[in-house]
Amino acid sequence: MKIETMDIEDKRSNAIIAWAKNPSNIISVLPNVVGIENNVVKLKFTRFLLFSFEGEFVVEPSFIGSGIVEYKLTDKKGNEIKIIISAEGKSGVKLSVSYSGEKEWIVVKDYIRYWKKFLMA
Repeated sequence: MKIETMDIEDKRSNAIIAWAKNPSNIISVLPNVVGIENNVVKLKFTRFLLFSFEGEFVVEPSFIGSGIVEYKLTDKKGNEIKIIISAEGKSGVKLSVSYSGEKEWIVVKDYIRYWKKFLMA
């Protein structure tokens, strides 16, 4: 399992959590999307133009309390991406992305940085 976490300082943590609770918002900003059909997202990852991985992931949102949003993306092979956004009081949010399955190089720091720009907007 590969996990990357980032703290994002922002005084609008409640607004960020409210935004993250809408699955359409999350799906629209997922990196590496090559297709979307309802709650199934087709993702394609490449690294160094030599390695690639493609899968169709079912998006399953869950809202844990008022300050934590979790999205689990699972494909038919059992590969799983989890995106967790949690409010850290009024000082900001914590973003955690984990991946378990084949091709663990999928979740890298660049993936976290990509998300940061949308949460800070």
